Amino acid sequence: MFLLLTHLLDKAAEILSALCTRLSIAPDRPLISSESATPEAPTWVLKANVTVFRHADRTPKQKLKFNFPIGETWTQPFVTLLNGEKEEIILREREQLSRIAIAVEEAKQLGADGEDLNKLTLLNNALFSKIELPGTKAQLKPVYSKKTAGQPRKLVKLTLVFKWGGEFTHSARYQSRDLGENMKKDISIMSASFMPIFPTNVRGG
Repeated sequence: MFLLLTHLLDKAAEILSALCTRLSIAPDRPLISSESATPEAPTWVLKANVTVFRHADRTPKQKLKFNFPIGETWTQPFVTLLNGEKEEIILREREQLSRIAIAVEEAKQLGADGEDLNKLTLLNNALFSKIELPGTKAQLKPVYSKKTAGQPRKLVKLTLVFKWGGEFTHSARYQSRDLGENMKKDISIMSASFMPIFPTNVRGG
């Protein structure tokens, strides 16, 4: 939770910094002369407001985890999904997730059987039932052997985590609308002219 909140705050700061930079160099930005400015009584003026909302009601997050030993021939189609990457990769798009289904079929043809075949069938069924949902994704995590002097690290296992859920429920849309309207009322008390809103959506893990 702490890491996710830190990520959200960093992202909000990044967006705000980019916005301020863009506005400061805009050619139509009005220039105020210090000589012509008329003195005014000191007042509090709300210049900007940055708010990070965790989220409203969402569907439960669910996942399936599979470990593929590299020594088995039938696991090679899943190693190919890494596309040469040495670190964890995340597949979100439908076309990317469809590659997992192709890897499952290739693994079956390469001799996956018994408990391994049951795992592949479970993965395939989950994939086709959840692939259209916006929160669906797959994480591929290569696991390497420990470092030893003079010996390169070898890929020994590939972990695939298939996740779905965590999307807005029907009631969440109403909760978000009410929260936004209440926030607008509160800010209007501090600032007579309401500021433009620049929303963004940052996914968590």
